[in-house]
Amino acid sequence: MTGTLDVPFGETVTVVHAAPVTDPYSQTETALDWDDATRTDVEGCVVYPSTGVGSEATSVGRDQSVETLTVLFPEGTDVSYQDRLEWHGNQYEQVGEPFPWRSPFTGWNPCVQATIRRKVG
Repeated sequence: MTGTLDVPFGETVTVVHAAPVTDPYSQTETALDWDDATRTDVEGCVVYPSTGVGSEATSVGRDQSVETLTVLFPEGTDVSYQDRLEWHGNQYEQVGEPFPWRSPFTGWNPCVQATIRRKVG
């Protein structure tokens, strides 16, 4: 049984995917080319604060904090931990690898969960 999020008022999140840059000598990937990144809008996402009411703000300096959010993408969304995400005009980095949810009892897989963060201030 497969499924997808049924979110009538879902958010649109943009997945920004950069191509790897390969070292011509070692043939290993050495960086990501963000100047030539592809952008894919994903509709029907759920975005919410990772903890508590409002966004989690962790102090990282005198005038800076980190906003951490959780995004639920529809099942099957192609998103990697290296991708950046954009939501409401802000760009976020991912924390860890996105996780595809799947019920061990029914096989239902409604979404892919990602944790994202950005520096604020």
